[in-house]
Parts: sequence; structure tokens; C-alpha cells
Amino acid sequence: MLIKITQLLIILVAAMAAYVFPAETDYVTAQEDSTQTSLSALSFAEINLSDCTVSLAYNEFVADGKYHMPKVTVTYKGKKLNKKEDYTVTYYGGKAEGISTVKVTGQGNCRGEVTLQYTGKANPASSTAKPTKTTTKPAPSTTKQIKPAPRPTASAAKTNAAKPPAAKKSHSIGQARADLDRKPGDSSGREVVESKFLYSSSRTSVYNWTYVFRPKDAAKGSKAAAMCEKAVKNNKIGYCGSGKKKYGKKSLDKLAPKVGYDLSKITTKTGCSCGDLICICNRYAGLSTCYIGSGVQLARSYKNNGNFTCYAYKKGMTLKRGDVLITAHKSGKNNHVVMCL
Repeated sequence: MLIKITQLLIILVAAMAAYVFPAETDYVTAQEDSTQTSLSALSFAEINLSDCTVSLAYNEFVADGKYHMPKVTVTYKGKKLNKKEDYTVTYYGGKAEGISTVKVTGQGNCRGEVTLQYTGKANPASSTAKPTKTTTKPAPSTTKQIKPAPRPTASAAKTNAAKPPAAKKSHSIGQARADLDRKPGDSSGREVVESKFLYSSSRTSVYNWTYVFRPKDAAKGSKAAAMCEKAVKNNKIGYCGSGKKKYGKKSLDKLAPKVGYDLSKITTKTGCSCGDLICICNRYAGLSTCYIGSGVQLARSYKNNGNFTCYAYKKGMTLKRGDVLITAHKSGKNNHVVMCL
């Protein structure tokens, strides 16, 4: 009898142990399921662009005189990232033949930076000339008297007078925007550039414009824009956010007065900030402006000097040649200054 009771107790203890402690294989399976990453958890995790797949909608375009900006797609573990929240995109070039560059910069929970390239090909239409037709009219008969053409009247001459060229509609901006090689000058031709007008609704973007400053004298504004166009073509001038500190006596604001602020005459490799470039162009045109680094302080100096009318920027507003656009974040970060050309 005692033996049977003992056997029953052993069977009962074994059954309880199997219930409380599951088999090892079941435990491993449960552990694997608990470590899977959900999309909701992924969206809040901090990631780096170097761990993402970054691609362009296309890698080549025909250089037809228009700007080409292929769409950028960024994915992380099969999930598309949000352009406004997770990263910003900046295009360099995109119009002429050769290599253009796209810089993708992480923001928010996304960190790092990735640079992609795409290529402009020659436009075959521009090299194919259409043959012109030449027709030879028979000489007039010598026996027929040809009457001289009547002189045009004053009213007819006025009617036939050539019309003045239409004003250029501003669709581009001149700007100093990126120090690509950390050296004076612009060896890449992409630091001080003319580019398509850009606007971003992202509050952290340098193209989220705050103010538009319009010269009260339109002729001076046009003169400043013409000088900005010359600066874009002079590869001796590059970008440097701390130009005065880095280049000292060779910074652009020190060299420009020696040539009457004519930036086409700069022959020494130098650098400038975005604000310095626009201020120098305005000084050439007789629009006195200050050299101040911060976007908020620079905007205040434009308001106070009396040469400009200040407008709060609104998306889609009509811009004019010589307008100065300023992004002035109170944080002091991602500020920018450009000029409409």
C-alpha cells in the first residue's frame, strides 16, 4: 500500500513540473516572437541614412535648358520614410551637361547624410540643324517701270516700332549655399550658383522663407541681381559659412571694396557666407546693407536701412528681380539668404 502511494506522489510531482516548466523548444519559439520589430516601433527608433536604401527616380536626363530634379525615395527595412519629417533633399546642378548632385540630409529621428549623382546628357535636338530653303526670284523686267515705295507716315512708323523686351519673370535665385571641398574658391562650380527657385514647407528647411525684402529703387535691384549673376560665373568665389574668421584678409568682404564691389574682378580664391554675397551685390548697386551672420539680425538690418520694403513671405507670391529672401529661424539654425534673378 505504501509503495502505491509513493508511486502516485512521483507521478503527481512529474505532472506539476511539466505544467510549470514548459519544454525548452517552446521557450525558444516564444523568445523569437517577442523580438520582432513592429512598424509602429520602427517609426520612433533613431536610424542613420547609411543604413537606409536611398534611390533616385532616374539617373540621366537630357540637358534641354530646364532644371531636372529626380524624386528621392528613402526606405528602411521596407518602410518608406517621410520627406518632410525624416529627411530633406538639396539639388546641385540639374540643368547642364555633366554630373549633378543630390544631398539627402536626415532630420528628426533620422541622422546622417547621403550624396547621390545623376548625369546630364547632350541634347540631340540642339545639334541637328534643319536645312533652310533658298528660293531665287526672277529678276524684274527692265521694260516695266517700278514705282518707288511710298514713305511710311509718322503714325505708321510709330506702329511698326519694335516693342521693348518683356521683363524677365523671376524663376531662379542666386545663392552661396555649400562648402563642398573646405577650400577657398569654387572648384566644383556648385558652391555659389544660380538655381531654380526653391521653397519648402518644412520649418527646419533653409528654403522655408520668412521675409522678402524688395528694393524701393527697382533699377538698383536689377543692378544688384546682375552683379549676383557675375558672382555665380566667377569660380574664384566659393562658400564659407565663417568666411571672415577662416580667410581673414582674403575673405570676400575684405577683397570686394578694393574692386568697387565688382565681383567679376575678384582674382584671388576666396569664400563668403550666403549673407555676405547678397550684401556685397547690394552695395555694388548702391543699396547699403550690413554684414551680420544671424538670419534674425540680418533681417533686422534690412528692415532698418530704409532701402527695402519688407514683406512676410507667402507661398506663391509674385517675386521680382533683385528681391532678397531671408529664412530667419529664431533658433539661429538653418538660416539662409538668396537673391531673385
